[in-house]
Amino acid sequence: MKVYGLAGASGSGKGTVGKIFSEYGIPSVDTDKVYHNLIAERTECTEELLKTFGTQILNPDNSVNRKKLSEIVFNSDDCENKLKKLNKITHYHILKKTREILKEYEKGGAKVALVDAPLLFESQFHLECDGVISVISEYDLKLKRIVARDGISADSAQKRLSKQLDDNFLILHSDYIIRNNGSIEELKSQVLKICKIILNDRGDKEK
Repeated sequence: MKVYGLAGASGSGKGTVGKIFSEYGIPSVDTDKVYHNLIAERTECTEELLKTFGTQILNPDNSVNRKKLSEIVFNSDDCENKLKKLNKITHYHILKKTREILKEYEKGGAKVALVDAPLLFESQFHLECDGVISVISEYDLKLKRIVARDGISADSAQKRLSKQLDDNFLILHSDYIIRNNGSIEELKSQVLKICKIILNDRGDKEK
């Protein structure tokens, strides 16, 4: 089974792209959902986060309060260091579970699978992939999507984007680029074109 990383900044539309790929028979592992499941209860991942960032991030139901955790990390004067600690803990557990899911996809007969990972390059998981597909979008569109989706301020959304890889990096380090600035029909057209290539195991690269 071929595995392609699906990268892109927050608000670029990776989730939507992943759903379209699934409609064409290519399943994906949403590492954001994997993360949510890992911190929804007291797990090994949760315990490590508590030791590092404090018990104030814990909800009464033993799940991690993502908003409080985000505030501790991104609103800190020591943001860069705290972000490194957060990523080190979460990457290990997320990638371990991702590998398990990919094995299940392969057992189920999948020819190609995607790994939707916001931090695909930062986690080094791109080295385990056969190729990378990146979704890019205009900055203002990403900003609006983040604010609407997560219910945070534009300032908080800007801070989040400032810590992520920009589109120029993604263009240089990806095998395929999907531009999500228009209609859903335009998006589907781009995805279908890539599907035909990777399902037929052709070596075409397109940006």
